[in-house]
Amino acid sequence: MSETRPTESTRGATSRLSLSRARVQDALGRTTTGLRESDAARWITRASRRVGAWLAPVTPLGWAAAAIAVVSITAGLVLGWREHVITGAIAAIVLVTASLFVLGQARYRVDIDLEFTRVVVGERALGQIEIESMSAKQLMPTSIEVPVGSALAIFDLPRMVRGDVHEDIFVIPTERRGVLSVGPVRSVKGDALGLVRRQVKWTDPVDLFVHPKTLVLADATAGIVRDLEGVTTRDLSSSDIAFHALRDYVPGDDRRFIHWKSTARTGSLMVRQFEQTRRSKIVLGVSTHDGDYADAAEFETGISIVGTLGLQAIRDEMQLSVITSCDRVPARTGRTLLDGLSRIEYEPKARGLSQLASEIGQSHADCTLVVLIAGAGATVTDVQRARLLVPASSRVVAYLVQPEAASGIKTLSGLTIVTIRSLSELPSFVRKLGES
Repeated sequence: MSETRPTESTRGATSRLSLSRARVQDALGRTTTGLRESDAARWITRASRRVGAWLAPVTPLGWAAAAIAVVSITAGLVLGWREHVITGAIAAIVLVTASLFVLGQARYRVDIDLEFTRVVVGERALGQIEIESMSAKQLMPTSIEVPVGSALAIFDLPRMVRGDVHEDIFVIPTERRGVLSVGPVRSVKGDALGLVRRQVKWTDPVDLFVHPKTLVLADATAGIVRDLEGVTTRDLSSSDIAFHALRDYVPGDDRRFIHWKSTARTGSLMVRQFEQTRRSKIVLGVSTHDGDYADAAEFETGISIVGTLGLQAIRDEMQLSVITSCDRVPARTGRTLLDGLSRIEYEPKARGLSQLASEIGQSHADCTLVVLIAGAGATVTDVQRARLLVPASSRVVAYLVQPEAASGIKTLSGLTIVTIRSLSELPSFVRKLGES
């Protein structure tokens, strides 16, 4: 019987096969190890989240009670002091008992509705919440919280079974202009000592816009800008409103503008030449630097002046821009204007009147009327300095809110300064400016 000896090539193939098998096993080992590590990481993450969810309702007072329980029991056992052990046991029992108040899952359908989402400062604003029990089991009494701006409305929800509906109406304070965030509605469960407190959010917040007070300027449009034909420029146009001169007909001219009497007299076609006009462009600039006002009441009056003049310009379909020391207010419609004014606040870091005028001069070089608004903190010198920074061709009117000063109108080298004490004086001043 002959013996078969492995050749050199066979031994090489066997060696390579063994090496490949070792690499595959090593790769499988690393993959298995990676999967194990990944599974362990996910398990740890899930466990930590569950533990965090369990411990989230514990308040700082509850953590203090837990610390007292641990320290007292440990010290009592180590030092042999029975009183410490009893104190720690009592603290632990109280904490465990308090935890029973937050057990169980509650299911509600919660709707929040505002009577109006936009009101004028001082008007009554009402909100309503409707809560329906969706749980199969009976729900114990709990508290409902509705944040309203910086305030908090709290309602007591009675014991409810599936299908029960509870309604509550609350009043929203609107003494100050601004944007109030109403909600979210959340249910609160906890113990009487405040050791544990569990909150569940049921709705998203709803914004309530508290608009500034404004007036309607009846028959007072001329005081802002009144020019039925627009403001003429030196640019010539083949079709507009402001007639300029006659010229020879050029192929392509609109035949509607041929002047037939001059054509008959001269024997050649003559067409009308116009001066190009532009719509009135109004810029309302309000300083939000607190140094330009004596108090918040002056600033609120200034915002109301901006709102009143802006709404009139929008009604007259004029091109309007509203600029503050920090930002620009959208003024496409009356609603967007008032919504933007509701968000304005005055602050020390805001730019003053001069910087505001400089911004207007750089961004609105073609404006026809600039209205600047400030308070008693702005002097006549400040206004005159601001006048030099706006376009020279623009008409400039400055309203200075000064409740303690004598109201009136003063004209200084192309600058009109109106000292106004309250918003109620604005319509008369606008009429006077239109007559001048």
